[in-house]
Amino acid sequence: MDLKRQLQVIEQEAVILRTKTQTLESENEKLVAENKQLQLQRIRKGPSEPDNETELKIKIASLETKLTEANSKVT
Repeated sequence: MDLKRQLQVIEQEAVILRTKTQTLESENEKLVAENKQLQLQRIRKGPSEPDNETELKIKIASLETKLTEANSKVT
């Protein structure tokens, strides 16, 4: 009778582990798909666009300056 109980416990643990494995595999598939999508977006982005944050900040500052100058000419 003790062996039957041990077998039941082990079978229950196996079911739990199978469920966890399936969940992790599903999550992994989602992350792989997301990673592929992000890689494709990066490839499509092309080298002509600024890559880092500093370049973007410089570009924003330049555009804000041009906007201010244009607004001052209008008024």
